[in-house]
This record gives sequence, C-alpha cells and structure tokens, in this order.
Amino acid sequence: MKCPDCNASIAYTSSNILRESNSSGYMLRKIEAYTRIYEKFYYGNPDVALNYRLLREAVGHCICDMDRLTTFRGMDYADQHKKAAYAIKWLSRIKPVQMVLPKNQTTQSPTYTDVIAKANDYFSILAGLSELDSFTNAKLLSKKYIDNLAYLLHHHSIDADCLSSEMYVLDSYLRKMPV
Repeated sequence: MKCPDCNASIAYTSSNILRESNSSGYMLRKIEAYTRIYEKFYYGNPDVALNYRLLREAVGHCICDMDRLTTFRGMDYADQHKKAAYAIKWLSRIKPVQMVLPKNQTTQSPTYTDVIAKANDYFSILAGLSELDSFTNAKLLSKKYIDNLAYLLHHHSIDADCLSSEMYVLDSYLRKMPV
C-alpha cells in the first residue's frame, strides 16, 4: 500500500504499526488499567494468575486492529465503543488469565479448563466495559446480561464491528440509568 501524501510504501504489519504509531505509552496505560481490573476482581484467588506476556499480546493486537480500522476507513480515531469491542475481542481470544496448577498436578482437568475459559470471558467483558464512559453505571447491568455476553464470547466467533454496535446500545442504556 502507498501513502497518499508521500507515495512511500506502507506495510501494515503489527510490528510496523506498533513501532511507527508511537503507541507504547498508550499500550502501557491499557496494560496497567487492565491489570487493575484483574486485581480488583481476582485478587486473592490462588487458582488464577494474569500472564503479562499474553496481556501485552492482546493489547498489541487491539491497538493494531484499531489503527488499521481508522486508516482504512479514513477515521480520525476509534471511539470508545470500538475500543471496548476490540478489547473484548482480543482479550477473550488471547486469554491472559491463566490457571495456577497445584504443585503436584501436571495437567489441567476439564473442570480447570472450563474455569479458565469463564475467568477470561468475564475479565475481557470487564476490561472492555472499562473503555466506556458509562462504566461507573456498569454495576447496574444484570447478571443475566453479563452471562449471555460471556456465553457469546465463549461459544461464537466475535466480529468487533458488531460488538461495537452492542457496546453503543449498552452505553446508551447505561447513560440513562440513575446512578
């Protein structure tokens, strides 16, 4: 692809985007924010741990997808709904919340596998919702809605554009709720 301004060749690979977009500060802020969410909801649980390498990978994919989205669609920036959708998509796909096996156990049982999947689904939802300005009202969401969203993440492929529309509707709903 050629740059419309200088006609130079542009490669939209992840490494080029992360290097040239100067997004390291943004990436660190997102990693710190998502780490705080993990610590708030999973603190003290000895069965799970946040894998920072996988978290960085998920955040990097999220940043690259949003950069490609804005570049190819001619948008100035990705709004909060798109940021939420891409965060949910990549965190649920990469699964940075990992199970900590007991010292004498070498393989995960099917129960552990189910627990880790659910932990990642809920973590990705919380991290994505934190991108919304109305996140402070997220406690008003029903458990059934969150469970349905987790089911969707776990059992279906996720299109971030469709999920972005869902985040827009959810944000509109949360803004109307009294605090």
